[in-house]
Order: sequence, then structure tokens, then C-alpha cells
Amino acid sequence: MGRRCMFAVAAASASLLALAGVVGACAAYFDHSSAKRRDVERATLLHPFPAGSLWANSPLPRRPRVAKDSASKIQRWMSEIHHPSLSLHFYATATAISQATDPKFKVVCVIYDCPQLTRAGPVHIPTGTEPDPSPDGHLALLDPVRHREWDLWAAKCCWSAGNGGTYSTLSRHPWTAKSGRASGIPLLAGIVHPEEIAAGRIDHPLVFGSPDVGIGHVCPASQDDGGNSDPSALKEGSLLQLDPRVNIDKLRIPRWQKTVARALKRYGMYLVDNSGALAIVGENPINRGYDAWARVGITGEYGAFSPRFPWNQMHLLRPPRPWCGRR
Repeated sequence: MGRRCMFAVAAASASLLALAGVVGACAAYFDHSSAKRRDVERATLLHPFPAGSLWANSPLPRRPRVAKDSASKIQRWMSEIHHPSLSLHFYATATAISQATDPKFKVVCVIYDCPQLTRAGPVHIPTGTEPDPSPDGHLALLDPVRHREWDLWAAKCCWSAGNGGTYSTLSRHPWTAKSGRASGIPLLAGIVHPEEIAAGRIDHPLVFGSPDVGIGHVCPASQDDGGNSDPSALKEGSLLQLDPRVNIDKLRIPRWQKTVARALKRYGMYLVDNSGALAIVGENPINRGYDAWARVGITGEYGAFSPRFPWNQMHLLRPPRPWCGRR
């Protein structure tokens, strides 16, 4: 008990009524501390990667390197995407902060071999943590003290996963290992958070899933689950950017979609998974205890994009420097 609370309890000994008031004051004191800790945790989850990382505040160059076959590939991509959305509560990424005081679990991989995860030893997982409820069951755990991320795919309490991996969030290239994503890109990389929509600003690239993904992958993806042999099909790791000449202020789309559009102009978005429809990946707030998306005015399992959103003005870029060399 803090010094302030001990003093108050002693001073209130003359009256049960006064003591009840002090207990309430002490509870408020501890609730404030708890809320402050949660705020620190949220800030950590919003910015898990350091400056200089591909996934931090690393804008695209003023003159981006557009791929030679951009027009044909975007045209094909446009013919495949239907009902574009921002994933909120289903096929999104559930997150949690991992602390040394949390229970330890030896995660068992039940579909694919994931030696990185199993050899790393027990993982601290907070009591009550839940993965995203979709079949993908994505769960990203961040240990901010050890600067380590733990990714689980098809996660189930308490605790197994279909696949998974672990990364140092301090690495400039944290995508060379097995992952909870088909592309090998970390689950915390590129996801949209409710706080970013509330602020009207996203300071990192986005990630998305798309149908009919091509076989193979390009940097920064390190693996893939594509099955389309057509050479014009986008491969995992592909980087798309909204044409910098688009005047977003004049678009007749909701405010939150303008925030996404500005991020697509400044940072772009990476194809990280094969999916049934075009979906930019958001954070599933299932472990917050409240619906953070509803608080910023977006409800439902998905946030549907307006038909006016300028997907047809996206460009395919070449892999980014310096993270992917001089390709």
C-alpha cells in the first residue's frame, strides 16, 4: 500500500464512515495506477518497432520505384478484389503484452513444425488472453522488456497453435523466420489500431490480404501460401502505393478512410496473406475488455470501404530499399 493510503487509513480510524471513504480513495489511487500502466502498454503496442525499421516511421521516397508491370498487375488485381474492408473483430490480429509475472506456457504446434517457437522456451501469456476468433486465430504477444514478439496462428488456449514464430523487435529485418503469417512478416507489423483512426494519422506501412495470390514471394516476405501460377498475379511481399497525385481531401469517403488513404500514399501497403477478399488488417481489441473500434465510430466484424475509395489508382512498387537491397 502506498504511503499516501497508509496515512489516510490511520487518520480515519475514528470513524467507520471515514474509513469507508478512505478505502474508496485508495481504490481510486490504485485504479489510476492500473490505468496508467495500461496506457503505457497501449503505447508500446502502437510502436513496437524502433526507428529505422521498415515497420516504423519510414515513408516511401518522393519518387517511388514503380514496377514496370504495375499497370497490368493492378488491372488484374482490380478484377479480383471484392467488398474491400478493414478487419476489426474477425480475421484481425489480437494483441497482448507479455510480462514476467504472467503464467508461463509451452506452446505446442499442432499443424506445422515451428522450432523457433518451441525451442525458445515457455511464453508468458496473460490470464484471460484470447486469439482472434476466426479460423486464422491470430495472436501477437509483445514482451517490451526483452524486445521480443511472439506470433501464433490458429492459436487456442491454453496454449497450442497451428504455426508460429518469434522475433526481436529491435531487428531491422524481423521477417526471416517462421511466423504466424503466411508471408513470414510479423503479426504486429502494419496493423491499424483504433487510436490511429481517432488521431487521424497512421505512421507506418499497412498490411493486407488479397484473393488469388501468386506462387512465390518477394522481399520483405520470406515465405508464402500463394497458389496462382499466372505471372501477373500479385505475390506475397508485394508493395502497393496510392498514387501520390490523388487529392484525398476531395474524395467523398468517410474520415477514417481518408486516414487510411493518406497512409497508403505515404507508406504503402504490403501483401502478407492469401484471403477470400481484399482486407487491410486491423487490431482485434478482444483483449482490451471493451470495443475500441466502436469508440471511434466503426462497428461490425469489418469496416467496409466506400465504393468511391480509389483502389484503381494504386501502383505496384519494386521492393523497398535499403531493407531489400538493390533489386
